[in-house]
Amino acid sequence: MASNVINVYSANEINFNNNGLVVLSDCKTAFVEEMLNDKYEATIEHIIDSRGKWKYLVDGNILKIEGQLFRIYNTTLTLAGIMVSVRHIFYDLLNNFVETCTITNLNNAAVTWEAVNSNQYASAGTFTVAGTVQGTSLTASATITVINSSDYIKTGLVMYLSGKDFSNSPPTSLWIDRSASGNNGTAYGFAYTTSSGSDGAGGVKGDGISSYIDCGLLPSSDLFTLELKLNYRGTDNKVFHLLDRNSNSDQWAPFGLCKDSNTYINLSMGNADHQLLFNMSDINPGDVLTLSGNWPNVRVYKNGVYLRTMTFSQHFTNNATNKTMLFRAGEYATYYADSDLGYIRYYVGYALSDAEVLRNYNVGDSV
Repeated sequence: MASNVINVYSANEINFNNNGLVVLSDCKTAFVEEMLNDKYEATIEHIIDSRGKWKYLVDGNILKIEGQLFRIYNTTLTLAGIMVSVRHIFYDLLNNFVETCTITNLNNAAVTWEAVNSNQYASAGTFTVAGTVQGTSLTASATITVINSSDYIKTGLVMYLSGKDFSNSPPTSLWIDRSASGNNGTAYGFAYTTSSGSDGAGGVKGDGISSYIDCGLLPSSDLFTLELKLNYRGTDNKVFHLLDRNSNSDQWAPFGLCKDSNTYINLSMGNADHQLLFNMSDINPGDVLTLSGNWPNVRVYKNGVYLRTMTFSQHFTNNATNKTMLFRAGEYATYYADSDLGYIRYYVGYALSDAEVLRNYNVGDSV
């Protein structure tokens, strides 16, 4: 960093021509990461100081670092102090999808922008953000247009199963694929009750005993996206397979999502590469999980927000000739899932971008 001065402002501050709530002077580390057309974030480690400056490092507050504004989105207390993760203030626009953005008269000048109030992009419309060109008294302005995006991404979509299409009366035996690709799911072992069938709230409940969905032989690619909504995460201590491919001789296979000892969810790729995806405590009913894969990497999202990238040694196309099961560890396994699936969308040959993942999340189960 070129400057050691970091100012902290309240979450709703709009005037940044002052020192704010406090000036941080006891940062152990401060690292800013800016990637072209990608992330613009920073990580700061601050001691638990006797003056109490660390207490101002709370979610939502704004930091001014090297003349740029960043909003705190995560804090973690450590033995050495407090770790703070921030994103550039323009990430405040993440809750809306910007269809187009036209930039004119670009001259590479750095601009410090005013904070954007969430009410400004809460609905469709146009608003202006003011800024100041760094090192000058010149002002800048950006016109932001927010549109309603009412549809999900269809490029590469090969399966879309919606819990709203699953019925207990009359009982659904064939769960229709809304992508029109013919990858329907066949229901087995359901009692067609709210605990083993339609949950009455737009989801399908597996009973953890015998109910499952056979999705047949799905296509696969080293370029893919898997998106699913968990209405209920399960409470039993059995192995939890929400989605898996397997054969009689190989229980593990691409896209295995399994819960072990009620503690964590594994993501498995190929025959042997199994990695922790989430601690169960990180998952809540209604969360939408998205995996955007471009071998060897998988980008992980929760509720439309990018979290991290996982790297796998196994190709995502291994065992592609085996059947895909929902709520069961494979066609020869006896492990069933005590869980509830709201919907699942599966893309082949197409990895959704950050903006597209967010768009799909905002659209939700568009049926």
